Amino acid sequence: MIYVYLFYGLAFIALSLVMALQARSHVQVLLIDSLWILAVFGFLHGAHEWVAMAVMLQGNTMGNVALALVQSGNLVLNAISFAFLMQFGIELAVQLKQWPAWPRWIPASLGLVIIAIAVALPLGVLGTPGWVASTDSLFRYTLGFPGSVIAAYSLIMVSREARKAAAGHLGTYLMGSAVAFAAYSLFSGLIVPPAPFFPAYLVNTETFVTLTRVPVEALRAI
Repeated sequence: MIYVYLFYGLAFIALSLVMALQARSHVQVLLIDSLWILAVFGFLHGAHEWVAMAVMLQGNTMGNVALALVQSGNLVLNAISFAFLMQFGIELAVQLKQWPAWPRWIPASLGLVIIAIAVALPLGVLGTPGWVASTDSLFRYTLGFPGSVIAAYSLIMVSREARKAAAGHLGTYLMGSAVAFAAYSLFSGLIVPPAPFFPAYLVNTETFVTLTRVPVEALRAI
């Protein structure tokens, strides 16, 4: 399982590096601002997964307070990464004139609320079993799932514009990216850690592994 997290984090770090290189390229696939936003998402999310891996390896050597602080900080990192993913999709939709400009404020506003929750939770639930998984599931429902769906929607719109412009295979590649983010919305935004609220106590990573024998992180990375 640890190696799955290593590969999973590396997939997002690779995404970040490729988007940063594309942003500096003379060939414009997407607008540069959107590419940098997606690059930041990849870096932050990859870092989040590697911190989670480090907790799995070294968590037993930490005190309760130190472990809670690291886990809370990592939840903040995850929330911020999802906020950047949502920002990426919204920026594309605004630039394509599909949406007005005001939704640009939604990811930052949601992210601040989520960060406040993540910082406050350890103070009240320190030692409560499952608080990390429950908070992670909540963040995935409120930021991860909608962020991935918006990114997929915007990439579909860009793909259509590329096909209208007869831009070779670019439209097909962008549609493939949209499908990837749509699948990611399922595996990362709906199949979440077990939590004592609906639907996380029915559809979660444990039930998924029981049915498929495949870690959901592997499908997220793909």
